[in-house]
Amino acid sequence: MKYKCVITSHINPTLSGVAKFNDILSRMLRVPCHSIDETYQQKQGPLLISIKLGEGVFADLRAIENVNKYLVRKNIIYDIFFHSFDGLDIEYNLVKNARRIFCGNEEMVQKILGRHNHVISAWCPALLSKETVLFDGRLNLFSFGMAHKIQVIYYKKLRNLLQKNNVDYALRLSTAFHEKVNFGDFNAISSELTKIFSDRIQFLGFLSDGAVNYFLKKSHLFIAFFDKGVRANNTSVFAAMERSCAVLANLDQFSPGWLKHGDNILDINYIQNEDLNINRLEQIGNTAKEFVSKNVNWQELVSLLTLNEPTIQFTRKVLVPTLGDNTSIESEKNVPNSTNRKIKSKKDLINIANDLKKKGKKIVLTSGCFDIFHIGHTRFLKQARSFGDVLIVALNTDDSTRQLKGQGRPFINQNDRAELLSELTYVDYIVFFDESTASNLISAIIPDIYVKGGDYRNKNEESWPEAKIVLDYSGKVKIVDLVSGRSSTNIINKIIDSI
Repeated sequence: MKYKCVITSHINPTLSGVAKFNDILSRMLRVPCHSIDETYQQKQGPLLISIKLGEGVFADLRAIENVNKYLVRKNIIYDIFFHSFDGLDIEYNLVKNARRIFCGNEEMVQKILGRHNHVISAWCPALLSKETVLFDGRLNLFSFGMAHKIQVIYYKKLRNLLQKNNVDYALRLSTAFHEKVNFGDFNAISSELTKIFSDRIQFLGFLSDGAVNYFLKKSHLFIAFFDKGVRANNTSVFAAMERSCAVLANLDQFSPGWLKHGDNILDINYIQNEDLNINRLEQIGNTAKEFVSKNVNWQELVSLLTLNEPTIQFTRKVLVPTLGDNTSIESEKNVPNSTNRKIKSKKDLINIANDLKKKGKKIVLTSGCFDIFHIGHTRFLKQARSFGDVLIVALNTDDSTRQLKGQGRPFINQNDRAELLSELTYVDYIVFFDESTASNLISAIIPDIYVKGGDYRNKNEESWPEAKIVLDYSGKVKIVDLVSGRSSTNIINKIIDSI
């Protein structure tokens, strides 16, 4: 009789040989592989329980004991595959009620003989994949770093570009984990990346520095995506550049100024098909090495840290954080009003958006100055809200409004504009942004829908980068027709004419 499923105490193939055995075995048997806790969902057998409780792995003992009672009470048939046998009471209880016992080696068989009539000596086949690491004739991509920092959205964007241009490639990924960060569910992340890249991705596990150097030397492009952008302390990027390997990352206003797309690095938001030419990648890699040696070397850092202390007395300044997460200013112009629950910092809003997505909420985002508020604005925002469950308004700060509209604008300061917007029941959250476009904010929040007015209908990608970002991660862009004759400019002109 065919097994209904494999039940196991080890479920993460990335971390455990036993788990990898269970994963391969369940696929060979063409049945699902479940954790111990999922046994209660099974109503009939036979089941195959594949476990290892030795080597200090005792956390599952109570759970397995309860599972054994459940199987006996429900009269569910099960076999066991022991990867170790340490003479524990729960092991003997499992043996007592099992139909058959399979042992991974002969030593275990001798320990169990006499306690069961069907003890079978088995083995564990080689777990190493037979896939060879091929480097010739394809574009070789490599990445290593913290698993909890993997940015799936950018990997999707990269996959789409490679597919669109029929590039033959292989992506190899090595992961590391921070001592202060929980291990996390890397298995879920790897599963998602496998869905994106299918058989073109290979997981290398944890590599030594020597192994990382080997793969950097063999690769054409190093991949390093971050939640906001490259920072001056992202050492993995500089390690790749130092070894003349071209880097593909994402840049923002806080990335080192000497990093230039198409010169010494590639930005995922601007990369083109011609950038993936192997000769061009080699050229970028060689240039990158020169820039790293000049800008982020140990000698200059030591010199910076050991400069003579200033002879003049200095005073500390109280710094107030802005809405950006990486800088501080001495004024309060960009600090959200803490008494207004709708006005949020960028950091808080990212967390809010992530929670909303987990609850299945559809997030809508629009952006603008909303200077001299009028009926056209209210109708536009109301319709924008109708596209989803939550509406976020990204509001241009006074500085960015001035850049867009010219000197003398805005007529209404950003705090007053935000408070006016917060009074609208169909506006859920408001966040300031200080750049000329909302691109960085959109990349951080990843709304399901981005909405703009009808004057954006005929804009191209160069003049409307936000739309390109949204479409690249498979979001939707909506255009709402403006109310004829209703605009801030018309109001301004009428005021001027009346003077």
